Amino acid sequence: MKATMKIMGGRALEDALEKLKDTTREKIVQESLAKGAEPLRDMAASLAPRHTGMLSRSIAIGTKLTRRQKSTSQKLSAVEVYVGPSPGKGRFVGHGVFNEFGTVKMRPRPFMRPAFAKTVDQIIAIVKNQMWLKIKLVADRADKSGLGP
Repeated sequence: MKATMKIMGGRALEDALEKLKDTTREKIVQESLAKGAEPLRDMAASLAPRHTGMLSRSIAIGTKLTRRQKSTSQKLSAVEVYVGPSPGKGRFVGHGVFNEFGTVKMRPRPFMRPAFAKTVDQIIAIVKNQMWLKIKLVADRADKSGLGP
Protein backbone atom coordinates (compact mmCIF):
# COMPACT_ATOMS: atom_id res chain seq x y z
CA MET A 1 0.00 0.00 0.00
CA LYS A 2 1.41 3.38 -0.98
CA ALA A 3 0.22 6.64 0.55
CA THR A 4 1.18 10.22 -0.19
CA MET A 5 0.54 12.99 2.27
CA LYS A 6 1.64 16.53 2.98
CA ILE A 7 2.72 17.37 6.51
CA MET A 8 2.41 21.02 7.50
CA GLY A 9 5.73 22.24 8.82
CA GLY A 10 7.50 19.32 7.18
CA ARG A 11 10.07 21.48 5.37
CA ALA A 12 11.10 23.23 8.60
CA LEU A 13 11.36 19.87 10.35
CA GLU A 14 13.46 18.48 7.51
CA ASP A 15 15.74 21.54 7.61
CA ALA A 16 16.21 21.18 11.38
CA LEU A 17 17.04 17.48 11.04
CA GLU A 18 19.56 18.16 8.25
CA LYS A 19 21.61 20.33 10.64
CA LEU A 20 22.22 17.36 12.95
CA LYS A 21 24.90 14.68 12.75
CA ASP A 22 23.78 11.59 10.84
CA THR A 23 23.75 9.35 13.92
CA THR A 24 21.80 11.90 15.97
CA ARG A 25 19.31 12.45 13.14
CA GLU A 26 18.77 8.70 12.64
CA LYS A 27 18.28 8.16 16.38
CA ILE A 28 15.72 10.99 16.58
CA VAL A 29 13.82 9.70 13.55
CA GLN A 30 13.84 6.08 14.75
CA GLU A 31 12.71 6.94 18.30
CA SER A 32 10.00 9.27 16.96
CA LEU A 33 8.72 6.69 14.49
CA ALA A 34 8.64 4.02 17.21
CA LYS A 35 6.68 6.32 19.53
CA GLY A 36 4.30 7.23 16.70
CA ALA A 37 3.77 3.53 15.93
CA GLU A 38 2.35 2.82 19.41
CA PRO A 39 -1.27 3.74 18.51
CA LEU A 40 -1.01 1.53 15.40
CA ARG A 41 0.30 -1.40 17.45
CA ASP A 42 -2.45 -0.98 20.03
CA MET A 43 -5.23 -0.62 17.45
CA ALA A 44 -3.97 -3.60 15.42
CA ALA A 45 -3.86 -5.73 18.58
CA SER A 46 -7.44 -4.75 19.41
CA LEU A 47 -8.66 -5.51 15.87
CA ALA A 48 -6.73 -8.78 15.37
CA PRO A 49 -8.89 -11.90 15.07
CA ARG A 50 -9.01 -13.77 18.36
CA HIS A 51 -8.74 -17.49 18.56
CA THR A 52 -6.07 -18.01 21.19
CA GLY A 53 -5.11 -14.33 21.53
CA MET A 54 -1.56 -15.15 20.43
CA LEU A 55 -1.82 -13.04 17.27
CA SER A 56 -2.85 -9.88 19.10
CA ARG A 57 -0.18 -10.44 21.78
CA SER A 58 2.50 -10.87 19.12
CA ILE A 59 1.99 -7.46 17.51
CA ALA A 60 5.06 -5.39 18.23
CA ILE A 61 7.13 -2.43 17.07
CA GLY A 62 10.60 -3.24 15.80
CA THR A 63 13.50 -1.96 13.77
CA LYS A 64 14.81 -5.26 12.41
CA LEU A 65 13.39 -7.82 10.02
CA THR A 66 14.02 -11.55 10.01
CA ARG A 67 16.29 -12.91 7.26
CA ARG A 68 13.22 -14.14 5.36
CA GLN A 69 11.43 -10.79 5.70
CA LYS A 70 14.53 -8.98 4.42
CA SER A 71 14.63 -11.21 1.35
CA THR A 72 11.07 -10.24 0.38
CA SER A 73 11.18 -6.59 1.38
CA GLN A 74 12.85 -3.57 -0.20
CA LYS A 75 14.51 -1.05 2.12
CA LEU A 76 12.92 2.34 1.37
CA SER A 77 14.63 4.59 3.89
CA ALA A 78 17.76 4.88 6.03
CA VAL A 79 15.52 4.53 9.10
CA GLU A 80 12.56 2.18 9.17
CA VAL A 81 10.23 0.98 11.91
CA TYR A 82 8.02 -2.07 11.50
CA VAL A 83 4.72 -2.90 13.18
CA GLY A 84 3.08 -6.31 13.05
CA PRO A 85 3.19 -9.88 14.33
CA SER A 86 6.72 -10.38 15.60
CA PRO A 87 9.00 -13.31 16.33
CA GLY A 88 10.37 -11.29 19.26
CA LYS A 89 7.10 -11.44 21.22
CA GLY A 90 6.98 -15.09 22.23
CA ARG A 91 6.09 -17.55 19.49
CA PHE A 92 5.98 -16.07 16.01
CA VAL A 93 2.48 -15.95 14.61
CA GLY A 94 3.03 -16.46 10.90
CA HIS A 95 -0.66 -16.77 10.16
CA GLY A 96 -1.17 -13.02 10.60
CA VAL A 97 -0.69 -12.50 6.86
CA PHE A 98 -3.34 -15.17 6.12
CA ASN A 99 -5.79 -13.38 8.41
CA GLU A 100 -4.98 -10.01 6.84
CA PHE A 101 -5.33 -11.06 3.20
CA GLY A 102 -7.17 -14.39 3.32
CA THR A 103 -6.40 -17.60 1.46
CA VAL A 104 -8.17 -19.78 -1.06
CA LYS A 105 -9.97 -21.44 1.86
CA MET A 106 -10.31 -18.51 4.27
CA ARG A 107 -11.86 -15.08 3.83
CA PRO A 108 -9.69 -12.08 4.75
CA ARG A 109 -9.98 -10.73 8.28
CA PRO A 110 -7.87 -7.59 8.00
CA PHE A 111 -6.59 -5.91 11.13
CA MET A 112 -3.36 -4.09 10.18
CA ARG A 113 -4.76 -2.04 7.28
CA PRO A 114 -7.88 -0.90 9.18
CA ALA A 115 -5.69 -0.09 12.20
CA PHE A 116 -3.47 2.09 10.02
CA ALA A 117 -6.46 3.84 8.47
CA LYS A 118 -7.86 4.61 11.91
CA THR A 119 -4.59 5.88 13.42
CA VAL A 120 -2.67 7.53 10.54
CA ASP A 121 -3.46 11.12 11.61
CA GLN A 122 -2.50 10.35 15.21
CA ILE A 123 0.72 8.66 14.06
CA ILE A 124 1.78 11.66 11.99
CA ALA A 125 1.04 14.11 14.81
CA ILE A 126 3.01 12.04 17.35
CA VAL A 127 6.00 11.57 15.04
CA LYS A 128 6.11 15.27 14.18
CA ASN A 129 5.81 16.37 17.83
CA GLN A 130 8.39 13.82 19.01
CA MET A 131 10.90 14.96 16.40
CA TRP A 132 10.54 18.61 17.38
CA LEU A 133 10.87 17.75 21.08
CA LYS A 134 14.01 15.69 20.48
CA ILE A 135 15.56 18.32 18.19
CA LYS A 136 14.97 20.93 20.90
CA LEU A 137 16.57 18.67 23.52
CA VAL A 138 19.66 18.19 21.35
CA ALA A 139 19.88 21.95 20.70
CA ASP A 140 19.47 22.75 24.41
CA ARG A 141 22.21 20.25 25.35
CA ALA A 142 24.51 21.72 22.67
CA ASP A 143 23.89 25.25 23.99
CA LYS A 144 24.71 24.19 27.57
CA SER A 145 27.87 22.35 26.56
CA GLY A 146 29.01 25.03 24.13
CA LEU A 147 29.18 22.48 21.31
CA GLY A 148 27.16 22.39 18.12
CA PRO A 149 24.47 19.73 17.45
